[in-house]
This record gives sequence, structure tokens and C-alpha cells, in this order.
Amino acid sequence: MKLIANSLMEYAGKKYLPGQTLPDGVPEELQQKWLRVGYAVKGPEMKKQIDEPLPVPSESMTVAQLRELAAQYGVDAESAKTKAEIIGLIKATGKVPQ
Repeated sequence: MKLIANSLMEYAGKKYLPGQTLPDGVPEELQQKWLRVGYAVKGPEMKKQIDEPLPVPSESMTVAQLRELAAQYGVDAESAKTKAEIIGLIKATGKVPQ
């Protein structure tokens, strides 16, 4: 499966920018995790995601939804425990529309 980085990420000591093709040979389990949390997308989906603006984080979202959104903003929110912490991490990127 061809994967494209959806956020700034690092694998095997190399950094990948959003839109860059990720290397072949990544274990299937890791690929599935990247897809699930939004770190990567399957090849042709990237253009669609670039064209669509990211949603603004909201307290009405679940923690799982906020973690997924954080990944789309390029934030690792796995250690955050509350909605407020995740929203704070996302807003700290400076990419959230006002």
C-alpha cells in the first residue's frame, strides 16, 4: 500500500513532510496505526485532504475525535488526558482559524 505523510512525521531516522511518500517495507500494523490516527493517507486521498480545511476543535467532540484531529494538525496528543489538553495542543500550533 502506498502511503503519503499527512503530517510532519519521522520513521527510521528520516523526517517526512506532509505530502511526501512514505517508504516501502513499513510493517502493516504500523501502517494501519498511521492511517487510523491520521498521520498518513493512502496515495490519492492526499489532494482531497489538502483542499478541505481542517475543522476547528470543539468541546462537543469526543476525545478520540480530538486526537484524530490533532494528528491532522500534526500534533501528537496521545499523552493528553482531557479534551481541554488536546484542544490546547491543537491551538498551540497557530493553524486553527479564528
